[in-house]
Amino acid sequence: MYIKLESVISRKIKIIDLFAGIGGMRIGFEQACNERGLFCRTVFTSEIKEPALKALKDNFPNIYVHGDIIP
Repeated sequence: MYIKLESVISRKIKIIDLFAGIGGMRIGFEQACNERGLFCRTVFTSEIKEPALKALKDNFPNIYVHGDIIP
């Protein structure tokens, strides 16, 4: 029996961006998903270093950064 891969996997992917830095990994994931026809959404972003936070907010002005992952 042959099953098409597209019928098995969801076309939507949710990612979390821990230790986000300036958001380079997020950009890479989003680009890779777009090239494959997938919808990619970042549902959680974490970063604590001030210089990285400034660059992250400049690159993604509409995101909420949760800060430290340890309460």
